[in-house]
Amino acid sequence: MVRLVRFQSGQYPPTGNGEIGRVAVTTNLAAAAGAIMAMIVSWIISKKPDASMSLNGALAGLVAITAGCYTVTPMGSIFIGLIAGALVVLSVIFIDSVLKVDDPVGAVSVHGVCGAFGTLACGLFNAEAVLGIGDANSGLFYGGGFGQFGVQLAGCRSRFCLGIFPGSDSVQYHQGHCRYPRDCRRRTQGSGYYRTWYGSVQRIPDFYQSLMSPSRTVNNNTQAAANIAGLK
Repeated sequence: MVRLVRFQSGQYPPTGNGEIGRVAVTTNLAAAAGAIMAMIVSWIISKKPDASMSLNGALAGLVAITAGCYTVTPMGSIFIGLIAGALVVLSVIFIDSVLKVDDPVGAVSVHGVCGAFGTLACGLFNAEAVLGIGDANSGLFYGGGFGQFGVQLAGCRSRFCLGIFPGSDSVQYHQGHCRYPRDCRRRTQGSGYYRTWYGSVQRIPDFYQSLMSPSRTVNNNTQAAANIAGLK
């Protein structure tokens, strides 16, 4: 989080008028709102709070606010974070349960789904005139019409096509392991990608669950140390 706040605030020159501080505020507000909303939604769905999903909500808020951190108001950043926090929980469940894609840390949901939402959110929440950085607001909710939203939508659509269809760099890179679409070796499917590709003993969520287990013993500590060595 600190690195992302530093990155987003450092994009703008130090003019001395508080712009860097405003970017830092909008970034942190979105992260906080995303964490709270993800906790609430996961609590409603699973009947118990989920700390890891709340952390994913914070990341979702950070990713979603990246595109508009300079052009949205603090209140707008809160709404962006709230929507991203709910969206990441529903997206993780959909990708895992419906699409049956192995994404144990929710990276596709955080960076893909919420990144696309953050891009679209610029067309909804941009308030340049309100903030004094432009002559007119381009966000739909601030009277800017659908123009900017259409531009953002076109950008998301083109990036989606580049990332999904065969021939893109990402697909060519993974073709050494999997054929397109996802048709991997049966041995890899049975043992899991972490063991086959990276040699780790457990998936990351299972590893953290073993650390939090109330029945942990000295032997568990020894196994946890071995798992850490395997993850490095």
